[in-house]
Amino acid sequence: MTSKTFKGELGGLEGADAKCQELAAAARHPLPGTYRAWLSSFRGQDPLHRFTRSDAPYVRTDGTVIAQNWNDLLYYLAAPIDVDESGNHLEIAGPAMAWTGTEPDGTDNGRENCSGWEQSDGGGSPSFGSGGHYTDIDGKWTANAFQECRSSAHLYCFRQ
Repeated sequence: MTSKTFKGELGGLEGADAKCQELAAAARHPLPGTYRAWLSSFRGQDPLHRFTRSDAPYVRTDGTVIAQNWNDLLYYLAAPIDVDESGNHLEIAGPAMAWTGTEPDGTDNGRENCSGWEQSDGGGSPSFGSGGHYTDIDGKWTANAFQECRSSAHLYCFRQ
């Protein structure tokens, strides 16, 4: 989970991945490896197809196991993803939302999602993006909410 929040204009998947990588490198104890945002844009451009599916546990930066493997990550978390890149628990102020555009099975939800995560303003009428609540441990962690793209939300980042 990123310590920072971002509007829906993320620079697409590449821009979101770069934000994850930058924050991992700038963490209190820099995190090694390559990081990607848990984000979907268009069919086939989703975590199910972009991510390595691990049989090893998924662990937050504070050492807490959130899932024993890929299948648990998709459908049932042992703990919420509410810790940032430096191991700090996030303060809950307003909606505890992270941009995802992703269904609980790791696929693209088929919605606009801030024009492929490129726009935060719909050019007059607001555009919307989808996400999940980082306090949830069921499928709602990735698919539970919509908000205007000009609003801000966190990103989930995973080491690949």
